[in-house]
Amino acid sequence: MKTHRKKIWISALLVLFGTGLGSGLIFVENRMSFAFFDFLQRSTILEKQEEVAFVVVDQTSIDRFLEDKSMMIAWPFPRQIFGAVAKVAAHASAKMLIYDIIFSEPSASGQQDDQWFAQMLKESGVPALFPDQNPQGKTKKPINLISSVAAGLGSVNSRNDFDGVFRRYLDGNSFANLVFRRLRPQDVHEPPQYLRNYRETSFPHIAIYDVIKAFNEIEEKKPLTVDLSALKNKVWFVGYTAPGLYDLKPIPVDREAPGMVVPATAVANILRGEGLRDADQALNIFLCFLVALVSVIVIRLQRVRSWAFAGLLMTTLGISGVLSFVFWGFNQWLSPVPLAASALIAGGSEFFLLFRAVWQDQLGDADAHGRSDPPPVPLHRPAWPVPHHGGDGAGEPAVRLRAG
Repeated sequence: MKTHRKKIWISALLVLFGTGLGSGLIFVENRMSFAFFDFLQRSTILEKQEEVAFVVVDQTSIDRFLEDKSMMIAWPFPRQIFGAVAKVAAHASAKMLIYDIIFSEPSASGQQDDQWFAQMLKESGVPALFPDQNPQGKTKKPINLISSVAAGLGSVNSRNDFDGVFRRYLDGNSFANLVFRRLRPQDVHEPPQYLRNYRETSFPHIAIYDVIKAFNEIEEKKPLTVDLSALKNKVWFVGYTAPGLYDLKPIPVDREAPGMVVPATAVANILRGEGLRDADQALNIFLCFLVALVSVIVIRLQRVRSWAFAGLLMTTLGISGVLSFVFWGFNQWLSPVPLAASALIAGGSEFFLLFRAVWQDQLGDADAHGRSDPPPVPLHRPAWPVPHHGGDGAGEPAVRLRAG
């Protein structure tokens, strides 16, 4: 009876031990969790989204501005070009303008260029966001003339993980958080913590040359020859895609994505309500305890059969992966690594103790068998005759002593 209770206490301690070590991984970034996170990102079916559109300063636009005799605009563009984008955005009923461009210095075309830009922004009536100083100091505030007409200043630089990949929102006044507070003021939830469903190739986009062409036609009250239907009622991101003008950021689905894909995805996630949040920590720890308990019970029932531990390994990984996938469907991130670690630590320890006990029992049985039934001692016949003093015959000694 005491032995049985002792085994139960040992198993209970192993469950707690596995739960403690496994659930500790919830609070630690690790490559295995990131690898599964990226796998789920790549496995997600991407749909065409209808929240964000790109206005791109591409190489084709730079070339066409020079070739067009009616414009003849050289690089770097005067800032009134970007003010014209705001006017066209108002015509297309854009929800918001986000400039992924830094205007931290006065325009090279003169102060009047900045004044025109600010005036066009103000007249458009479209809220405009600009990059602000981020915690790493990589960007600077726009000049005061532009800041005074901005709807908000936010950081465009999201925080990357220790492996360099961008998976998270940036805390504080990021573009995503500003959009969240402005366009979804009734939402009581905090902004999501992780990006989901990167859509680099599915964002509607238009070249800035076509936007300026549409601006001229609107100002001259001519029929539009540029189709703006795909950009109506969206958040417009204005940024660079020309070679040498934009930064590359590794994301789960592409290791060389244009930098503005990251904040654009964050904004799209918020407007669709599909950004990821961490699963509740208490629930996460309970699941670690549950899988640790099940693993110990399975090993104890199966004893030390050869397939028991291999079966535990495969089952644990499968169940952990399925749970993570189910939570992903509810926009929650549950890493399978703490679950698998809890089960393997608890179940593996139980398997080791059972194996050790069985091995010691077998050795003890063999030793006890050796003491109770010793091997027979062989009897050897003497090499010489044994002296015998009684009568003649075969027992008579071979040598007789004579009296002298």
